[in-house]
Amino acid sequence: MSEPSLPPSQETPSSHAARLGSILLEAGVIDKPGLSRALDRCTQTGEDLPAVLSIIGLLGDEDFLKVVSLKMGLPYFTSLESVMDKAVKELLPEEDCRRMGVIPLSKADDTVTLAMIDPLDEECLAQVRAKLGGQVLPLLTTRAALDKALDHLF
Repeated sequence: MSEPSLPPSQETPSSHAARLGSILLEAGVIDKPGLSRALDRCTQTGEDLPAVLSIIGLLGDEDFLKVVSLKMGLPYFTSLESVMDKAVKELLPEEDCRRMGVIPLSKADDTVTLAMIDPLDEECLAQVRAKLGGQVLPLLTTRAALDKALDHLF
């Protein structure tokens, strides 16, 4: 019997993208017209902001991670397979991981280390905490790294 899926987040992806975008504006790595163009594409396509910024040539994945990591004080990873404990595979269903842009990497006591595309998504973090019944330690990653790790895990 499969685990029930977590409910979808009530916040829109574009509201999360706007908050991440404001971090990038504050850091001076993108300008308002560029952010506006990227946010429009996020809204139209449902793609996440880091992917859009890379696609339209405004900011590469690793530069995005470095800036947001520095501003938020969170570690980041561009490759997850080497830091992933396969025993955590059962913690969250694959479809939830892909939909929410997260992947559990390890569990120690009641704390799960969770790679995320959007660590500002408090609703997602709350859903994961409720599902796992413990603390969540977020870190940053890219959609490409997340998808590759999920393909490797599942």
